[in-house]
Amino acid sequence: MDKSGLAMALMRSAHTPLYLQLASKLHDGLQHGRWTVNDALPSERMLSDALSVSRDTARKALALLCARGVLTRVRGSGTYPAGTVPLGDAGPAREPAKPGWQSRELGRASAEEVLALGLSPEAEVVRCTSLRGPAAEPLAIVSSVVPLRYMPQPVDWHVDMGSYFEAQGWTDTRVLQRVRAVCATPEQARQLGVGPGTALLQVKQVRYARQGQALELCHTHWLGAQADYCVELRRTPPI
Repeated sequence: MDKSGLAMALMRSAHTPLYLQLASKLHDGLQHGRWTVNDALPSERMLSDALSVSRDTARKALALLCARGVLTRVRGSGTYPAGTVPLGDAGPAREPAKPGWQSRELGRASAEEVLALGLSPEAEVVRCTSLRGPAAEPLAIVSSVVPLRYMPQPVDWHVDMGSYFEAQGWTDTRVLQRVRAVCATPEQARQLGVGPGTALLQVKQVRYARQGQALELCHTHWLGAQADYCVELRRTPPI
C-alpha cells in the first residue's frame, strides 16, 4: 500500500467525511488500473493502519463501493473489483437450483435502484429473482426490481414481467441495456451449478412505459457459453 498516495487525499480538516474521501480515492485507483482483475484490495485493517483512520472508516468506504457495484466481497478471501474472483478460487460445479421463481421480497430501494428508477430515497420496491432455462438446467439468473406502486400485490409467479406490465396497461415502449462480461459470484455459481469464477454475460436493463416512467430495473446473468445476441440498429427519421 502506498501510504502517501492515499493519505494526501484524506484531508481531516475538510467537510467531506473521511470514508467518502477514502472511497473516492479507492475508486480513482480502480479507474487508473491500480487494482485489476484478481487483485485483492487492501483489507480494512491495512487501510486503517496505513492511513491512520478507524476500522469503521475503512469498512464504510469499502461497503459504499460494494453497494455501488464497484467492488465485490469474496468470503474468506477479500474484496475485489466487481465481476472478478481471485485466481484459484474457482471450485467444482455443483448441482444447480431448479429453474423458476426463487424469491419475492419487499424492501427499501437501494441507492442504485433510486437512481435507475427515479425514486425517492424512502421508496419501497419489490425484488423478484428467477432462474431461466429448461428443467434442471438453468441458463440465466434474472433479478428484477419493481417500484411497489406498480406491483402492490403478489402476482402469479408463472407470469413474466413483460406480460404482467402489459396486463396492467403499462406497456413498455423503451428499454435501455448495458451488456458486459463478469465472473460468477459464489451464490450465482451455486444457483447455476457451475464453479465460482465461471464466465457470465450480464445484461442490465431499465424498462420504461409510454409515459416515460421507469417500470423495472433488471439484471440478467447468462452462462457465457449459452448467450447468443443479434442486434439490429435503426436510425429514426426526423419528425
